[in-house]
Amino acid sequence: MFNSNKARSLTDYEMSEIMDLVSKMFDQMLLTGEQVIKVVDKYGLVVSINYQGENYQGSIFELRRCEIYNEGIELHNPPLFVGQRHMLNMEDFQNYIDEKALEELIDTHRQATLYIAGLIKSIKINHHQSQQKEYQMPSLHEHEERQLVDTMKQCLREVMNEGQSFGKIEELDLLFMVTYENNTTSLALFKLSDCFLLGGEIPVELPSIPIYLATLDQHKGFNGTANNEFKHSKFEKYYQYVNACLSSSVRTY
Repeated sequence: MFNSNKARSLTDYEMSEIMDLVSKMFDQMLLTGEQVIKVVDKYGLVVSINYQGENYQGSIFELRRCEIYNEGIELHNPPLFVGQRHMLNMEDFQNYIDEKALEELIDTHRQATLYIAGLIKSIKINHHQSQQKEYQMPSLHEHEERQLVDTMKQCLREVMNEGQSFGKIEELDLLFMVTYENNTTSLALFKLSDCFLLGGEIPVELPSIPIYLATLDQHKGFNGTANNEFKHSKFEKYYQYVNACLSSSVRTY
């Protein structure tokens, strides 16, 4: 496939550098539950690691094909490489590699791509790591708290007159739905990008299970439950904050 006789191999130091980078990326993903993207200027690459349920997915892109902004980077498909594997099973691995694009890379960039791809497949994640027992939920920014509180208040005010109200926060990818019936107020949080909105405003199709659901009953009190699929994702800090606000102010409704 490649003319390995003429290709310069990576040095031990270079391989150690790459291994350290990939290892830290996996550690960060396991701690935050969010996608981790790193630019590797030395080899003209961008590496992405993210969760896919019980699996993780690693991708490698050519840096020159990506667009870098002040607040992030836009990855352009197709990637040089993409591989998906079960957290604890190295043999449960599927991958795609763009061999034509790989052949066009200079020796060191091609060697680095192949080495990173090998690490994505073979990295060892023990059961303790996969359960994320060291997970630390990121803190909310002040503007995120304000958006959540303002949207909740608006929905709770409107629902008393209309019986149902909606509020969306596009920046946080959240949709609030609040209903009031038989002296019970129900508040549900949905992932906005999973909802279909008529005219961009009126929800006509929602996921069957919300991110979070709370009920405030005048006789039975407050109850809040969360969808475990969103645990250790960016949405956890949102529904935890909403839950804390509702539970602490339940007597006011």
